[in-house]
Order: sequence, then C-alpha cells, then structure tokens
Amino acid sequence: MRKSYLTIAVVLALGASMTLQSCLGSFALSNKVLNWNRQVGDKFVNELVFVAFWILPVYEMSLLADILVINSIEFWSGENPVVAQTKVVDGKDAKYLVQSDKTGDRPLSESVKDYIKEKYAKPGAVFLGVVHRLDRPVSGLVVFARTSKALSRLNDMFRNGEVHKTYWAFVERRKENCVKGTDYVTLTNWLVRNEKQNKSYVVKGPQAHTGDTAGGPGKEFERTGTAGRPGKGSTVSGAKLARLRYHYLYSTERYHLMEVELLTGRHHQIRCQLAHLGCPIKGDLKYGAPRSNPDGGICLHAWNIRFIHPVKKEPVDITAPLPETWKGVK
Repeated sequence: MRKSYLTIAVVLALGASMTLQSCLGSFALSNKVLNWNRQVGDKFVNELVFVAFWILPVYEMSLLADILVINSIEFWSGENPVVAQTKVVDGKDAKYLVQSDKTGDRPLSESVKDYIKEKYAKPGAVFLGVVHRLDRPVSGLVVFARTSKALSRLNDMFRNGEVHKTYWAFVERRKENCVKGTDYVTLTNWLVRNEKQNKSYVVKGPQAHTGDTAGGPGKEFERTGTAGRPGKGSTVSGAKLARLRYHYLYSTERYHLMEVELLTGRHHQIRCQLAHLGCPIKGDLKYGAPRSNPDGGICLHAWNIRFIHPVKKEPVDITAPLPETWKGVK
C-alpha cells in the first residue's frame, strides 16, 4: 500500500514539475506563428488565416510543442531554441546612450535587460552583450547579443566586415559629383581621435583619398592644417584608415539626403569624413553645422543592417523607420 502511495506521489510530483516548467516558458513557437499571422495581408485575410490555422490545426500543434518540449528546454537552459539569439532594437533616438559612460545616465542596454527579464521571466541577472555603439545624437538600429556565444561570433563578424551597416544623413551641402542615379563614391581618409575633445580629425596619410593603405595605422602622419590646431609640418601618431561609400538620394529646399555605407568602424567616422568633405551633417555643431536641431540630435540615422545570424546561420536584414522629426526637414 505504501509503495502505491509513493508511486502516486512521485508521478504527481513529476507532473507538477512538468506543468510548472511548461507554464513558465514564453510559448515562443505559438507567439511566432501568431505574429506571422498578424502580418499576412489585411484584416480579412488575417482572420481567414487565423481560422484556417485552428482547423488544420497549426495553433494546437505549436501550443502542444511549446508545452511538452520547448518551454521545458527554456526552463532548464535559460534559452528558447525558437527565439533568435540576437536581440535587435530599432528606433533608438538621440535621447539614449547605448552603453554607460561618464555621464552616469541610464543606458539603453539596461532598458533592454529589463525588457528581457520581464518578457522571458528570467530569474537573477540578465546577460546582454553590447555588440556595437551609436553616438548619442545618432538614431536608428542597435544590435545586442543575448548570449556570450552570439556576442563572440558577432564581434568577429564586425571585425571581419561581415556586418553591413547603411546610414542615412541630411547634410548641409553636397558635392558636384553627387547626382541622383550615380554610383556610390568611395571616400578614404586617415583619422585620429582626440580623447579630451571626444572628436576625430582627418590627417594626411599616404595617398589618403585613393584607398592606398600603404604605411598602415600606427605610423606618424602630417596633420591637415586647421584653425587652432597644429598645421602643416606637424605630425600625429595613431592615425587609422577610415573608408566609407556615399550616394546621393534627393534634396529638400536646404538639405541633401545621402546614403552612407560604412566599410570600417572608426570613432565619429561618418560625421568626421563628411564634414571634411565639406558636407557637415544637419545639426552636428561639433563637426561644423551652423545650427543645432531642436531635439539635440543630429540628422544621422542607422537605417539598415544586414548579416548572417551567428547561431541560426539565416540572413538578417532589418530597416529602421526614420525619426518623426525628419519629416519636417525642408
């Protein structure tokens, strides 16, 4: 009799444990199917697909898979196999830091941690890897990694040029060779960073505008003469090669929209190189714009990012809508 009671108790305990694991999960597969359903066609098509998925039964099977398998894996491993290991946050505006700095302001990374902790019911501390950064006055896409494995792989991908980032920028002036419909123009400079000023400068390197990398970073280069700073004849060490491609899109009454593809990742690279070209970004006082923007940001937006998912090996291609404040640019 006692053995029967013990068996029943063990079965009940196991059943309760499995039920608890299943209920604490995020039901990622069911939510993924539902989110896909919501994006299909208009409201009538959405409802039609929804009913069809209940009849087939797609929703029932995905819910059963979540309860019996996927949520349990998430409970014990801390990661849901259906959820991407890379968290992409779009719509960063000029009010947010991506990562903590000396100002002490709360960074975007902490808000994302709070989101993950709540969404996936994470106990304890949440891991979040900052893969890259955007300057504070810049808006657009930011990529975070939810696991150390994804962070390590993404860091390697950024370093090897396997992540393609495209920016849009409103500039004060445009060059004569920037004509709609023309190909991208490649811009190559050598940049040096002034830590105290938190600003980068273009310096003269070997054939700086031809793309010739002879000499390599770390050698000494002649500084381009600029008011208030050493001029011709002085040298500066630690210059780094910076390359980007730009392309003219269209003009408003006063400004010109450029598409910029980063080929290297240097401090303030787009801001510095476009300013040196004679095309400072709208609102960027630090790099020569005549006036600031009302919101304190600048008209530089991380518009698109493309890479191969570091874990799933699937293409990732995401575009961030332009900020509302850009709609009033004339």
